[in-house]
Amino acid sequence: MNTMYEECIKTIEVNQVVKTAGDSIYKKGGEWDQYLKTESVPDSIFVSTVQIITNTHYNADGTVEFTTTEGLIFHPEYDGWKVYSDSEFCKNVAEAAGLTDFVTEFDFSEQGMQTREACHLDVELA
Repeated sequence: MNTMYEECIKTIEVNQVVKTAGDSIYKKGGEWDQYLKTESVPDSIFVSTVQIITNTHYNADGTVEFTTTEGLIFHPEYDGWKVYSDSEFCKNVAEAAGLTDFVTEFDFSEQGMQTREACHLDVELA
């Protein structure tokens, strides 16, 4: 039986307002506006915490099959996921959290992984 072990390797208290580019595809008047009841994506979003998490997947014999890294950006005052695809938000969060030397990739994962309380990210460690 294959197993997975999840470990939060870094938690950063950001507690800052972080700017967005305002160019999410879900913004009001954006390309998805005709299909979705869209709302305005704010010019900035309060970010409380960022977490970096590793997931190690093991084979039945206990050897490591592969490891993935993901991130979460918690935004307790912004109730929505439509910031997804904003071109600057993740970069600006990485800078605010002091992660620019710790990660080489820090960007939104697939849309279905986003929640109303947090952005889910694909992360590569430096």
